[in-house]
Order: sequence, then structure tokens, then C-alpha cells
Amino acid sequence: KQGGAITAIGNTTLQNVTITNNISGDFRGAGILIEGGRVVIGNTIISKNSGAEITFAFGEFLSNGYNLIGDSPGDSSNTERFVPYSSSDRLDIPPLTSDISLFGGVIPTVALFPGSPAINAGSNNNVPATDQRGSPRIIGGITDIGAFEH
Repeated sequence: KQGGAITAIGNTTLQNVTITNNISGDFRGAGILIEGGRVVIGNTIISKNSGAEITFAFGEFLSNGYNLIGDSPGDSSNTERFVPYSSSDRLDIPPLTSDISLFGGVIPTVALFPGSPAINAGSNNNVPATDQRGSPRIIGGITDIGAFEH
């Protein structure tokens, strides 16, 4: 199985998303496997997946910035093809996130632990009013990276 969480074969936008704790049978694209189209990510966590966080086979990749990619050295660059990250992206650092569970609301999510590098590290541009749980999106003046607002 390839593309543990997402296999992108057409245009795909990931904004304020958390992709974590996924498995790929051949270790390609445990987070996301890009096999075509244009993939754009912003304010997104892709980390703690079992296998390559991102496998960029072909297509186009664009970082809108403020992403947290990888949790250990080399995770963000183990991508097959070069991935042009933004200078605001945080690469290869532990995200300090929980396992998936209910943290308020009715949809299970992955929480940010205190001290997470994703807290107050996002961009307030184009963020929804609420996070995945339905809680206010911007607390403390700056949104968090990912689907959960701490």
C-alpha cells in the first residue's frame, strides 16, 4: 500500500490539516504520496508517519508556508524529488502531538501538547473561523499549525 494517508493524483490543497500516525506498506508516502496534479500545502503538519512523510513522484508541489514537516533529521528531504519548502516551514522537529482522541467536539483529532513548535506558528491568512473540533481558530493572536488550535 502506498500513500498511507493521501495519494494525490490530481490538484490537491491541504490547508490547516494534520497528517500523522499513518503507515505505508512500502514506506513511500506514509503521509502523502504525490503522483500528479498540483499539491499545495499551508499551515499543515505532516509528521510522525511510519515511512516517508512526503513522497514526491511527479506533478507539482507548492508550499504556502507555515508547515511542520517531519519529526526527525532527514524526514523532510526523504521525498524522492526535491520539495521546495518555504522559509517559514519548520522541518524535522518533533511536533509534540497526542494520539488521536476526543478533545472536545464530536470529531477525534490530534492535540498539540504544551511547548509544541506548532503553537502560534501559523499564518492567519485564509484560516477558517474554527478548528477541527469547532473551537475558535485563532487564540493568542496567531493561529497554530495543523487542524487543532491549542
